[in-house]
Amino acid sequence: ATRTVDEASGKTTWSADNATVDESTGVVNLEIKDFALGATVKAIATDKGGLIAEETPLNSEEQSQTLETAKVAYDRNGGNGDMAGKTLNKGVKYAILANIFTAPNENQEFKTWQIGDKEYAANDEFIVKADTVIKAIWKKIPVTVTYDGNGGQGTMEESKTLYKGDTYKVLASTFTAPENQEFDYWEIDGKKVAADTEITLTKDTVIKAIWKKIPVTVTYDGNGGKGTMKED
Repeated sequence: ATRTVDEASGKTTWSADNATVDESTGVVNLEIKDFALGATVKAIATDKGGLIAEETPLNSEEQSQTLETAKVAYDRNGGNGDMAGKTLNKGVKYAILANIFTAPNENQEFKTWQIGDKEYAANDEFIVKADTVIKAIWKKIPVTVTYDGNGGQGTMEESKTLYKGDTYKVLASTFTAPENQEFDYWEIDGKKVAADTEITLTKDTVIKAIWKKIPVTVTYDGNGGKGTMKED
């Protein structure tokens, strides 16, 4: 950083090589991202004088400071797999990676990243000030249960919030049957299921009503006559 004093006006200005400097104060701003990991920054201040014409420019003693580093690590938090962390100079920005951990079990999925008590998404940036652990947060996978009237009339109560792996008891049908038919059974993925059956939810599930024709009988009354009538 170099200070220059205009002889005529007495105005002081500052300049610097390869850095941003405040002309009035001489404060130099360096981008830490431009330095190698753990680099040592060296600085010399030069006073070119100007207040006294014969004054000889002066250089300060060289000052140096080694950049502190910090580690960024990923915590799978019960999940499986590995994600590579990184050692960085303190003060740089770091963009969080997309999750490649596998969830702890088949009934969970990735929700968000968490640092301390604050949530972050992939590609969010933060300034590295200290060793930092980025923890994966998991959530249960929500699923829905719906009823298909399959030609019947009316509606069935929608299920409340359910999650993959939950057990669910199939309701009794309250649909109105198509004309000349009655409820037979429920069908889930091609399989016959009775009301009150408990099923384990593995995905969004449609429970379809299966109807059947209403059986009736026709009989003959001899009304005092003899013999029988055969039915077809």
